Amino acid sequence: HPLAGQRVNVTITLLATEAVRAREVHVKRLRNGDGVTYPIFGDWITMHVELSHNGKVLSSTRAGTPLRYHLGFEDSKDRGLELGLQQVSLGELASIQVPAPLAYGAQGCDEKQIPPHADLVYKVDILDVESELELA
Repeated sequence: HPLAGQRVNVTITLLATEAVRAREVHVKRLRNGDGVTYPIFGDWITMHVELSHNGKVLSSTRAGTPLRYHLGFEDSKDRGLELGLQQVSLGELASIQVPAPLAYGAQGCDEKQIPPHADLVYKVDILDVESELELA
């Protein structure tokens, strides 16, 4: 890369902030991961994911191709999932419990069969974490 090894200055303009209480998202470890590699905003996560509500599985990638997810850059209405993913390390299998206000809220999501005010559970299996910087 032409900028490799060179100093680069970047200016960032903060447009808005929003307080989100990560404590409301509960992560239950079902299998330990490496305990070192945790995804951060900008990383690409390859994972199997199963979405459920009230014990009913709404969608799953388990039988097919894993999901490749760009953390912080997807058009995700589910902020709680993104907060939870940052607490799950590479190789870990975990259940992420997301309360409705941090999921799809009062509007729900007809396309995904999520009713309004639904608490959701994501069962995630983190297969790979790639830093945006490593891809350049």
